[in-house]
Amino acid sequence: MWTVSNNLLVMSCQVVRLLLKNTKADANQTAVEKEVATTESVKKDDLKEVKVSYKVVYVDKKTKKVVYQVEKTATLAENVEEVTVVEGAKELVHAEELHRYSDQSGESLERTVTLTRDSKDVVVTYEVEEFDNKEAFSEVAKPQEEVKSEISYTVSYQENGVEVASEEKKVTSQRRLQLCLRKSLKNLLLT
Repeated sequence: MWTVSNNLLVMSCQVVRLLLKNTKADANQTAVEKEVATTESVKKDDLKEVKVSYKVVYVDKKTKKVVYQVEKTATLAENVEEVTVVEGAKELVHAEELHRYSDQSGESLERTVTLTRDSKDVVVTYEVEEFDNKEAFSEVAKPQEEVKSEISYTVSYQENGVEVASEEKKVTSQRRLQLCLRKSLKNLLLT
């Protein structure tokens, strides 16, 4: 009898140990699950809409000095990890500081940058060169300068294929030259 009860006692102890082990494992697992849930909620908070800034810099190829720079921002929408930004060197046409500069590398002006929520100190750089022919730029009419043009032509009146009358006409036009002149000049100097 003692043997049977002794075996039962040993088996009971083993069952108790297993139960205690499982309880500890469940407690540890619950703690880990709580930690994961907390981390996930923090991550969800991190995924709110965020603005990330970056710089576009134009550097003189010869002097290596910054000619112009502008800071821009991109928005990462909610639950988005990264955003791709495509820059096209629009400032070369629009920024007054760059009116005597161009990108003469022959490469595409498109620059692609991928920004993340942790992005810092992101810089898109263009190496630009000053026009060699500065006199040509100054000889062209300045923006908003008045320009006069005149067209002369002959009007011929016919009846049954025979000229019955003709007259000379003249049209004169005065306009103010617009700022798009700079772009035309760049194209002219680059050809």
